[in-house]
Amino acid sequence: MKSILFCFSLILSHQVLGQGNPPELDKCFTAYQSAMLNDQGAEAVKYLDSHSMDHFKMILEKVKGADSLAIEALSVSDKFNVLVIRHMATKKEILAFTPATMTAFAFNHGMGKSNLEGATLGKAKIKGNNAKAPLMKDGKKTDEEYEFNLEDGQWKIDITPSMAKAELEMKDMLEGQDENEFIFGMLELMSGKTPTHSIWKKIK
Repeated sequence: MKSILFCFSLILSHQVLGQGNPPELDKCFTAYQSAMLNDQGAEAVKYLDSHSMDHFKMILEKVKGADSLAIEALSVSDKFNVLVIRHMATKKEILAFTPATMTAFAFNHGMGKSNLEGATLGKAKIKGNNAKAPLMKDGKKTDEEYEFNLEDGQWKIDITPSMAKAELEMKDMLEGQDENEFIFGMLELMSGKTPTHSIWKKIK
């Protein structure tokens, strides 16, 4: 009887944790999810792939060195990401940031965690070194999808597709409102303080 119950528990846990996905893929997601929900940004960054980190490297370069014209040329979501770091972090913090520590800072200040509460990973479609899996809530698929890449034998999360989705969502939220007014309103809502025009100035 005990052996039957043990086998049943193994089958059940296998279904819940990714419905037949490679164990290392599920482990990557659950570790990332736990780190994000517990404000352990530095830990969460470890599970991002090189595409994600290349994008954050670009964001950090803009945070430190872009003037207002360069920032205005960015997409809405990238502009928001640059300005939110300038608004939330001190000059000393920004100058000391690496792509990894800046990303950890952003994660610890709420970036990217809203869809992870109570979520599980659905069955992944794997093609070569790439995998895509739907995010599940209450046993049902959501419109969110997580993408993974196999790098050096380890599954890593590529969040750049989520950023592209965020771009579309932010454009929908604008509803004719000026981009900068919208972003400044979001920054004030997040931080409780009004952004100043110094936010457009280079840091270095």
